[in-house]
Amino acid sequence: MARNVMKATNILSKFANLLAEIQYDDRNQLKRAFELIAIAEQVIDEYKGKHPEVNNLFSALRPESDFGSMVDEVYEHHCHELIKRFIAGQKLEDGTDAEVMMVLSNTSIVAPLNLDGSLAYARIFDKIYGTKNEAGFGKESYAGAIDEMIGEMKRKLRKKR
Repeated sequence: MARNVMKATNILSKFANLLAEIQYDDRNQLKRAFELIAIAEQVIDEYKGKHPEVNNLFSALRPESDFGSMVDEVYEHHCHELIKRFIAGQKLEDGTDAEVMMVLSNTSIVAPLNLDGSLAYARIFDKIYGTKNEAGFGKESYAGAIDEMIGEMKRKLRKKR
């Protein structure tokens, strides 16, 4: 027993030394990766009672690099959306609301979004956070423009999961 404790202590000491050598940014990225893993596991746990097959989806929920900078609720929504698609028998390849939101957010940093882009962002924001901001921005350029934009962006963000 004492030998196992010493062995475990030695391993932990080596791991601590390794972490100390990792640069500050790398440590933050590593920490964020573990936080996202915990979120994915939590979302899977919510569904696996009724749908045990969702245990096999962990790799499909793997976040893209951009998710590290997004708040937890956005990644959690991403996980929920993919699991709901899986349960409904739908394909997982199309992008998610969260991925569309990230693209719109990143685009707005480079150049202002047009009205439809702003409304699409607001619609997804409202969906994720349960708010009602979209109405305050104005009207879409034509009926169905926002749905069309979001759908097209999801298709363009298609990836193998």
